[in-house]
Amino acid sequence: MRSRSWRLREALKVRQKLTALRGVKIFGSARPGETLIIEATITGRLGLMVQAKVSASISGVKVMTAELTLSGSAVAGPAGSGE
Repeated sequence: MRSRSWRLREALKVRQKLTALRGVKIFGSARPGETLIIEATITGRLGLMVQAKVSASISGVKVMTAELTLSGSAVAGPAGSGE
């Protein structure tokens, strides 16, 4: 049996958009064929707004750091619709 919160998450989808970037520092770039690893740590939430610190690295070498904000709106859909 699935929990009520699981069913609610399935029925309620969230569309988020990049709202802000702060303190972006770029230290390098990726070349074709290199793997870019992006990591994010959520630092705060308020309703559907999410703030995070992000970094990108290539072969263990950090090439970018930033803080970002995502915001969005809830989109209700029929449970199990996949939309």
